[in-house]
Amino acid sequence: MVNSLELRVPEQEKPYERLYFLDNLRSFIILLVLVYHAAMAYMVNGPKWFYVIDTQNSFFFTIFVMVTDVFVMPMMFFIAGFFAIRSLTRKRQQAFWQDKIVRIVIPYFAGITLLAPAINDIYFLSRFSAPPGYFDYWANIFFGLARQHAHLWFLGVLTLFFLILSLAYHFYKPLGSVKDEPTLSSIRAIIGFGLVTSVAFFCVKQFVNDYSWVMVKSVIMFQPTRCVLYVLYFALGVYAHRQQWFTASGYIPRIKFWVPSAIVLGSIYPQYKIMFWAKREFLLVMIGNDLLYSFFCLTAVFALVALFHRWLNYTSKLLSKLAANSYGIYFIHQPIVMLLILAIRDYQLNVFLKYLVVSVSAIVLCYLLCEYILAKIPSFSYQDKSVHTR
Repeated sequence: MVNSLELRVPEQEKPYERLYFLDNLRSFIILLVLVYHAAMAYMVNGPKWFYVIDTQNSFFFTIFVMVTDVFVMPMMFFIAGFFAIRSLTRKRQQAFWQDKIVRIVIPYFAGITLLAPAINDIYFLSRFSAPPGYFDYWANIFFGLARQHAHLWFLGVLTLFFLILSLAYHFYKPLGSVKDEPTLSSIRAIIGFGLVTSVAFFCVKQFVNDYSWVMVKSVIMFQPTRCVLYVLYFALGVYAHRQQWFTASGYIPRIKFWVPSAIVLGSIYPQYKIMFWAKREFLLVMIGNDLLYSFFCLTAVFALVALFHRWLNYTSKLLSKLAANSYGIYFIHQPIVMLLILAIRDYQLNVFLKYLVVSVSAIVLCYLLCEYILAKIPSFSYQDKSVHTR
């Protein structure tokens, strides 16, 4: 049954017409990840393990991190699932994996071996006047108790999802097909997905602390409570492709519903979490938190899709360059952000000015490094023309 959440428009898009709004949305989310990581240094009572912590802080950044943390990664996995099934059905298995090995797998293993140790070493640089020498740290500390993958964990989990999707497609070819007629989603189905994510989130939290991470054979690192959401949003992306969402006669989220819903839930969620933090282990409090978390995530994802489909479903030279470099920006942003925070930490400037300087400088530096240096490396180059036309 079609309801007010759906929108039909008269003409059908070509099956593989470039969806510029998803390119632009992915670029935006990656920049949001960058400024999110910058904000963590300026939180009140931020995580003690964070690489660089500034003594100047503001509760604004605590709220910003708390809200942004809910939806950025589910959005990235949703977009990844949508594009992955399109790419797999177009290229087939061999070409698909040749591309993923070059662009994802090789950078991932190079990153967790060389880049992640450098990022973690910034923790020691920011806290000790005489930190251990880098090579001594790399050989004797990092590969022991200090081992972690920093933000590169995403690439490892994404590779695992690609593998599962590839196997599923191998045994069930209709997975990659699209419906003859676009399917419009009902309010019942959307609420059902929100409830499924809530229940899954709640169930995993009964066995694992929400903030704990798991390392598997030093190859895959993930956060169990969040990973269950990533699986579901990746699957939702695959489903959206099969149902021809975002085509001219398919399902397109409506701004008038999703944006106000996201704003309301995004306002309530942090207040609820702060208010009931001391009672977070109580069953009813936990259920309320998980429902708010999951439905705010859902509304934020659909609201951003609606906004970008309405206002940024086009490209330009700058947007195209940004989309082409977004993966590289994600890959290299963490050490650049941390070093910039460390460089200005001792200056007694307004905390918001510090944050602005770090964020803008990091975006500019990351973009320039990707455009003029990283793009010369096959894993980050523009040689895959699907970066611009699909």
